[in-house]
Amino acid sequence: IVAQILDEADSYINTLAILNTQLNGDHPAFVPGEAAVNGKPVQEAQNLFVKALESRLENNLDRIFRLLGLMYTPDDIYTAYQGIKSADPDARVNALEFLDNVLEKKIKKRVIPLIERTMAHSLTERVLNQFGAKISSDFEGMLAVLNGEDNWLKAYALYVIGQAQETQFVPHICGLVNHPDAMVKKFAGYALTKMGILEMTNGQENRQPDVF
Repeated sequence: IVAQILDEADSYINTLAILNTQLNGDHPAFVPGEAAVNGKPVQEAQNLFVKALESRLENNLDRIFRLLGLMYTPDDIYTAYQGIKSADPDARVNALEFLDNVLEKKIKKRVIPLIERTMAHSLTERVLNQFGAKISSDFEGMLAVLNGEDNWLKAYALYVIGQAQETQFVPHICGLVNHPDAMVKKFAGYALTKMGILEMTNGQENRQPDVF
């Protein structure tokens, strides 16, 4: 269980690093009005991607607390989780103090900073620096998703790339057109079609795949 908790924490940190590049990146293709294509569709696609990343963070944290419930008194862990999610500052502080006192050192060292970041997003940079997980650019963030194992996020990333018509990603996308996951395969084809690398068939020119 400890190993699974640490894996979920690592996943949270990596996803947070990618999210940070999307929110603070400066690549022209992802800035409305500066892209070579219509800025609005690019921004809308990126907003969907950001929401997907934020959803993954929520899922990671939820699984961490479910696993903690297997190690400690479930009712106490559930109460702490509700406290962390509460809009009441006192409830959040009390929940954090409880976890800081209860969790064993190995878990506490990895999990408490993530909980603190959940309570105050301004701590994102501190958490990334603490764990050495900072990704230097939104390009690297996209590559991390394309080369990762999360097919759901991969589809969103491909959609953003397709809307932005970022040809620098073409070598990394070509290997995904025959991906075993149907959603990844579909969006890889969509991205390459938007960039003029592939031709659409069946009159589906430049239409967004009906997946999201």
